[in-house]
Amino acid sequence: MFRHFFLSMMIVSWMATSVAAGQEPVDRKAQAGEHFQKGTALYGAGQYLQAIKEFKEAYRLVPKPIILLYIADIYKEAGLSDEAISYYRKFLDEARMNDPGRPKAEAALKELGASAVAPPKDPTPPTTDPGDKPTPKDPTPVDKPVKPPRKAFKPGELIHTALEEAQPNHPAKLEVELPDDIKRAWVYLYYRPQGADDYVKVKFKVDKDDVYYYILPCSVMKGNILQYYIEAVGVSGRRVAGSATSASPFIVDINSANPLQPGGQMSCAEAASGTAGDATPGTTPGTTPGTTPGKPEEPGQRRPKVFYIAIGTSVAAAAMVGLTVLFGQMSAMNGQSLEDNQITGAGSGLIAFSGEVADYENSGKSYQTTMYVTGGLSVLLGLASGYLWADYLGKIPAGMSLNARLSGPSATPAPAPAKDRKSVV
Repeated sequence: MFRHFFLSMMIVSWMATSVAAGQEPVDRKAQAGEHFQKGTALYGAGQYLQAIKEFKEAYRLVPKPIILLYIADIYKEAGLSDEAISYYRKFLDEARMNDPGRPKAEAALKELGASAVAPPKDPTPPTTDPGDKPTPKDPTPVDKPVKPPRKAFKPGELIHTALEEAQPNHPAKLEVELPDDIKRAWVYLYYRPQGADDYVKVKFKVDKDDVYYYILPCSVMKGNILQYYIEAVGVSGRRVAGSATSASPFIVDINSANPLQPGGQMSCAEAASGTAGDATPGTTPGTTPGTTPGKPEEPGQRRPKVFYIAIGTSVAAAAMVGLTVLFGQMSAMNGQSLEDNQITGAGSGLIAFSGEVADYENSGKSYQTTMYVTGGLSVLLGLASGYLWADYLGKIPAGMSLNARLSGPSATPAPAPAKDRKSVV
């Protein structure tokens, strides 16, 4: 019964307080405590309606949601189910989600055959004058912005206009666009001059309009024909789209009678500088180092191990920062919930649900301890992440570099250790 619960869960302790500044809020809390104490005495005497009146006055002075729960319990015990349901719902609307009184209120509503949310009322149809006529709508249509049409493409095909004619000893520019279903990829050109057995692989550049381009240098535009095809490689290293194939490539007719192609007005030196950086000394011009002509390059293959360790450490540091913030918020919410269940202030007045105070204090301390632990780990992981990123960027000396150790032994063999010599006695 509510009486046993009420008597076992309440502690009434009054302390005289005098504050020079902010005297009015203290007086309101003191007055609310007096009304609450009177309501408790009236409830013990069986005068339920008079007790409810005192509790309502206490709620008016200090609007704590817990007082609504007491009012609802008294209404329920007095047999006034409708009033009890109304105040249980008011309590659930105002109380925090982790308030210890929520399960009790929900159980009481279930016992009374009501839900936590009031059913919607039937809407009353508006009264209209039969003489009123509806205002006609403006027949003028509103112009809607027209979206640009999507680029037409076939599945697995790149958007590319084949180069069919070119002049010898003049550069030619190839352009490619990704279809709308591919957001990111590496685009490669494979070309084979006349008389060559293998295709040469080069990587397209991309401009600010997301158009991939490559300028064929003058050294390539020789002979009578040039064969080429294009492939787009995704982050997995696999082909995601293409234009022509190695078995069925585009064929460029190289003839001095042909018109000058885009990029053909450039000088041979300018065209060569446009492709510089794709080639490395000791490799075929235009090829990617460490790759075999005709074989797609695996994206991200040359990343050192310390790069991935730095990423993992950074993610772990960010996760620890998030946990620190989370446990800090939980500790603050725990303290706020304890404050919500005190009628006249922490440690200085009437406490509702006093049996929960110790649990709230213990859980709040555990949240704070966990917050300190995760905060310390986030600092350590942040320092480690900074070291790893500096090591990846080459800012750490070789003797302190983790990257140098993970990369394996140096090319110069270490001197063999000297043999132990036995001393002759």
